[in-house]
Amino acid sequence: MNQHLLFAHSPDASLSQAIIEARQPFGAEIKQHIVEWFSGDTLDSIWTKSIETSGTIVMQDVIDGGLIFTTSTTSFDDNGLTFNNIEHYDHNGSAFIVVFRRITDNGEQMLSGLFGNNVINGTPRDVIYARDGSGGAQKRFHTSDASTGTSVDMDQIGDLLWTVYFGQVFPSHATMHSNGKLAVIKTTNLPSSKMQPYVKMRSTNTTISTTAIRYYEAWNI
Repeated sequence: MNQHLLFAHSPDASLSQAIIEARQPFGAEIKQHIVEWFSGDTLDSIWTKSIETSGTIVMQDVIDGGLIFTTSTTSFDDNGLTFNNIEHYDHNGSAFIVVFRRITDNGEQMLSGLFGNNVINGTPRDVIYARDGSGGAQKRFHTSDASTGTSVDMDQIGDLLWTVYFGQVFPSHATMHSNGKLAVIKTTNLPSSKMQPYVKMRSTNTTISTTAIRYYEAWNI
């Protein structure tokens, strides 16, 4: 039996639902579906925060605010969100859309997608995610099976702009779109177990860094 989740945290939930359903084939059933707008001043309890040292994860209730991640002065400080370890999303057919950006350019990395083990402070496996890093590095599409992860550059230099990433995984390949344009098709090291929504920020030095996310959506295909 399919379970159905819909969290439309939007000022106009009916509009959100209409947009979501418009993307589906006529009569299609939306499976294990989450929509999170990161609006208001309180993060919903469907998410679990993971803060490695003394960084923060807080809502910013302003236009273009979203959920703000700030690191401490500890190098390789990892802060993130998981979905309470509820792994609804199929490694053979699922998708996500995420909108995030880096606010600073201090050596941080921001990434989001789906992953299959409950690890923020370490190396997650069975994942599919988009990553943006500072220092002139290119944006990347990363996937991992149970033992090995690999990344492919998106031919886009990291920046401080809001970017829409759309990732999909199928039995034989995975794809990543950035701002509506196909950026990567990947056929190696695909996830091999069910996954959950995932957001992570990492610092790479002792300078305080900040990133933000304002939209997350995932569903089974």
